[in-house]
Amino acid sequence: MASFSYFGKWDASDAKRVYGSTVHSSRNLTKVLSWDLRSPANSIPRRVACSLQTRAMASGRLALVVAVLSCASCAARASSVCGGAPQTMVPFDLEAHASGPPRPTWKQAERRALQELASWNATDTEDEGEDEGDGEDEGWWEWEDRGRHDLVMEPGYLGNGSEVAGTGRALLRMPYEKKRVGCARKRLARVYYENDSGDPAVKKNVLDGEAKLAACLEDLQKCDQEAYGQASSLGVRKKVRELFKPGSVSGRHYKTCAIVGNAGHMTKQKFGKYIDNHDLVLRFNTQALGKYKANVGSKVTMRILNNFNTIMACCRGRLPEGKRRKIDMVLWFPAARREMRRACEKKFPNHKVHFLSRRFIGKEVAVMKELRKEGLRFGFGPFGGWKQLTSGAHGLMMLLTICDQVSVYGITTYRQSKNDQYGGRNKKTLNGNRWHDWKGESVVWRLLHAMKEINICSV
Repeated sequence: MASFSYFGKWDASDAKRVYGSTVHSSRNLTKVLSWDLRSPANSIPRRVACSLQTRAMASGRLALVVAVLSCASCAARASSVCGGAPQTMVPFDLEAHASGPPRPTWKQAERRALQELASWNATDTEDEGEDEGDGEDEGWWEWEDRGRHDLVMEPGYLGNGSEVAGTGRALLRMPYEKKRVGCARKRLARVYYENDSGDPAVKKNVLDGEAKLAACLEDLQKCDQEAYGQASSLGVRKKVRELFKPGSVSGRHYKTCAIVGNAGHMTKQKFGKYIDNHDLVLRFNTQALGKYKANVGSKVTMRILNNFNTIMACCRGRLPEGKRRKIDMVLWFPAARREMRRACEKKFPNHKVHFLSRRFIGKEVAVMKELRKEGLRFGFGPFGGWKQLTSGAHGLMMLLTICDQVSVYGITTYRQSKNDQYGGRNKKTLNGNRWHDWKGESVVWRLLHAMKEINICSV
């Protein structure tokens, strides 16, 4: 890394002169290319510095080795996006993405402070045993790992958006349906909704200075540096950050994570090696990789399972990784948890079984509602009704708490694939359409990309 060779700090006139002149001056070019972006003496915002250095490199007026050394910080940011996939495979402009405001990272001290809350949270055993026939206190589990409290979360929000003192009991006051649950699917139990209300009436109101962001939400290829800057100033972004304070799963923290859905468009490109480049790879349900490994990768760190696939895996043993390949299994369905836990641990003793607690799901619901309102304000919608978040939504929001960078593959965002899933399913199930709203979630994922909370790596 080259050192900072210009004495004194840059001011607004310096930035305007260099940024607006396409870096013709040899003196300015030398100044730009010699920045060390880690230096506290450099007062230019990182997004401006990266953009200037990129343009200086493009002019080719100094030795390439100098440019590479001085722009190492920018290059490192760009190379880690989507597992290092090239521009030809990424659906957004990598240069614009690298020069825009980065996703804020949480300080290690904040992580330690949250971890100190573990002893308080571990004793917060909510009595949520209203699952008929269960009679168990299971609601305090927050990514529980064999009886150990893993993910530390602060007191949060209920599904209806109101603040609470660390309880998820309000979800038990939601409407419910009785469904047959458990391995034999003979026992009737209450399956509580996560949401029972429609979206509020929100009129389209794109503010002055948000035109670029509105275009970005319509078309991913129109996301430029200005659009990312506008998204970073949205008030809803602060709410997302406040609700999802960083936590840890058994002390884990990942720099790069990929969530890989089963959308049909995954067969368009060979994303596999770039997906496998991530520190953590989360996949859905029990979709086998089979002949699609070149497209979807082979690495599996976690699987998040809905009710049907929990039964397929833990009761009938239909899990692609089998018993030998150790992974984490994340369950979120609200009924028959004790039975499913025992079945999973008996069938796969080497795997770690986690549940998303109702308290954490309440936070997810609150974030989803806020982001859906923002989507309506930008003119998207009306959205459909929903009773539960999809497995994709649960998994993606969960990763926001443990990952610095989240790459999204195989999830519907900007357009629906011709085939719903690469495994052969042509359309979504009737039951899925009754419980979930994929359209509303797709707009939320666009907003989160613009805010740089996630990176949409396939469409």
